Amino acid sequence: MRNPLWLAGPLAALLLSACSGGAGGKSGSMNPPTTGESNTAPAITGLAANQSVLQDGSSDPIGFQVGDAQTATAQLNVTASSSNESLMPAAGIELSGDGANRSVLLTPEPGQSGTADITLSVKDAAGMSTTRKLTLTVTAQQKSFRDFAIASLNSPPDAQPAEVAGHAWVDIEEDNPTAFDGVLSSIAE
Repeated sequence: MRNPLWLAGPLAALLLSACSGGAGGKSGSMNPPTTGESNTAPAITGLAANQSVLQDGSSDPIGFQVGDAQTATAQLNVTASSSNESLMPAAGIELSGDGANRSVLLTPEPGQSGTADITLSVKDAAGMSTTRKLTLTVTAQQKSFRDFAIASLNSPPDAQPAEVAGHAWVDIEEDNPTAFDGVLSSIAE
């Protein structure tokens, strides 16, 4: 049986000849000719995997970077979506920045707590995209009735009813003027 590498010498000489401009000893590149640069997917870097906010609050701007070998960073399109629209609606996701440096500000639905996966996607001019996910945890806040009453009494008379843990408190004790006397006396102390 003949060694399968017996053609290596003649094939290598032919390839070397083709890559160097053909026979005749012309010098040239050792790289074979290419038909064009292939497109690579854009990148998202620097994005924290987890974020936490308190109920009825919002995150600080969360910075991240985008880049692509073929598309200018100013032309990269960044979008975001949420896995839990009742906690983190699309209207509460605010993208900002241009060029390589971008940020996202997250404002969850008031009165809600839980987790949501926020997916950021970046798409280049050729349509290739990359996604990254961060998990948002919204922690419920416990408010005492005393703190609620103090805040409510300090609000203007025509203010909307305040919400505590997703429930609005309205004055339903109009027929009982002493209903809040205990709260009022503790505030006055």
